[in-house]
Amino acid sequence: MNPQAAFNEAFATPEGFSRTLGVLTAGGDAALSEARIVKFTTPINEETARRWLPPGLSPTSPARATLFIAHYPITSFGVSYRESGLLLHAEKNGQEVTHCAWMVVDNDTAMILGRELFGFPKRLATIEMDLDGGKARGRVERRGAEVLSIEAEPIAPTQNAHPFALPIINTWGPPGPFPGFLLRMNVTDRLRQGWRARLKVRVGGGPFDPLGELGIGTRELEGETMISDIAVPPQRPSGNGRASLRELMNIARNFGVSGIVSPRWLVEKMPFRFW
Repeated sequence: MNPQAAFNEAFATPEGFSRTLGVLTAGGDAALSEARIVKFTTPINEETARRWLPPGLSPTSPARATLFIAHYPITSFGVSYRESGLLLHAEKNGQEVTHCAWMVVDNDTAMILGRELFGFPKRLATIEMDLDGGKARGRVERRGAEVLSIEAEPIAPTQNAHPFALPIINTWGPPGPFPGFLLRMNVTDRLRQGWRARLKVRVGGGPFDPLGELGIGTRELEGETMISDIAVPPQRPSGNGRASLRELMNIARNFGVSGIVSPRWLVEKMPFRFW
C-alpha cells in the first residue's frame, strides 16, 4: 500500500486515539520521504542573532545561520508541501545547537502541525523549489516581498549531507501570563543522494520577514543539495505499515524539554513569530 493510500485508510477510521496515531504514522518509515532540499550555512550579524535567540541560548562565535528551501513530496500525515526556514546556530551547555527563528510553508496542515507539536514558527508563503540532478532553484515570496532565493549548481556528489545535522531547540508555548518551554529535538535522516553545490543566494524580506537584518544580502557561497528521508524512526514500523505504541515511544526519545521561556520573551517576540 502506498503512503497516501495508507493515510487515507487511517483517516477513514472512527475518531479516537488510534485514529490520531494512524494519520500521523501511516505514510511509511519516515515522516518526510524523498525530501528535496537546498541549504547553506553562512556568517551573520551577531547582534541580530543575539536578539532573535531565546534566553538560554547564545550565538556561536562567529555567529552563523543555516537557511534552506525544501519540497516534501511524501509525508506520513498525507500532504505534500514546500518549506523554508532559518536556523540560528547557538550554544547551550557547551554544545552547538540550532534554533528555528523563522519558517514558512505553503500548506495549512503542515503549518498547524509544526506550530502545535514542535514549536516551529510557521506561517504561509508562496514557495518554489525544483531539484534535478543536484541542480536546484528555490524562491520564497511573502506579503508581496521576495524573502529568499537560491540557485544551485552541483560541484560533486557527497555522502555527508544532512538536512538538520545539529539538534534543534524551539520555543514552545503561546504568549500570555505563563512561561513556555525550550523543546529540543534530534532529527534523524537517511540520505538518498547528496551534492556539494555552488550557490547564488539573495536574502531580503520586509517588516514582516526581516531576514535582511542577518546581513547576508546577495552573495555566492558553497552549500548542499540533497534528496533525503527525514525523521526516520529507530525501528521500522510494524507489519501493517503503521507505527506501534512502543515504536512511537522510541521516536519520542529524540524529543525533550531543555529549559523554560519567560512570558515576557514570548510576548515581545509575538509579532515576529505570528505575523
